[in-house]
Amino acid sequence: MQTSYSVFPVEAYAGQLADPQDSFIASYVCSEDVKPGVLLELNTDGTVRAAQGTGSGLPLAGVSVLQTAASSTAPLATNVTFKSGDVVPVLRRGRIWANFNGGSPDPGASLNVKHSSTVATYRGFVTGTTTSTGTGTEIAQAFVQLQKLNTAGDLALIDVNYPAIAGATGATGATGPTGPTGPTG
Repeated sequence: MQTSYSVFPVEAYAGQLADPQDSFIASYVCSEDVKPGVLLELNTDGTVRAAQGTGSGLPLAGVSVLQTAASSTAPLATNVTFKSGDVVPVLRRGRIWANFNGGSPDPGASLNVKHSSTVATYRGFVTGTTTSTGTGTEIAQAFVQLQKLNTAGDLALIDVNYPAIAGATGATGATGPTGPTGPTG
């Protein structure tokens, strides 16, 4: 029997779409376990993982979207993850709740992404802290815009607007015959 309840429902969950009306979601295979609501980087083989590359120019694919039907645990448990080899929905354009850690940015601010090459904690989380290239503390521009932070301060409602990514290209075909030379003059 339920003996208590909260009159303050959870505001949002990491990876929850805030406005699915004008969203573009692409599907990628993940190369490692991925949580909803983190920024993902595109690997050279076309798979995605939580942002963790070195340097400042990460090939960001978008934010992993929460899929409660894909979970074998409680629908919104904190341990919900996409397993390596799963197809993960990735928001490339739209509004979503993303994991947040660090800083206190104002609404409208551009956020960065944590992408430590040595520490797995907070990989792919958006942050209000400045960029860094130090080993283990890498933070790069995420090119997303903050709408607001949730009450607890661990989620950020962000606008994402990444361009379409060209797919893999095949081998170049044979060159055809050269056509006639046009008139001069």
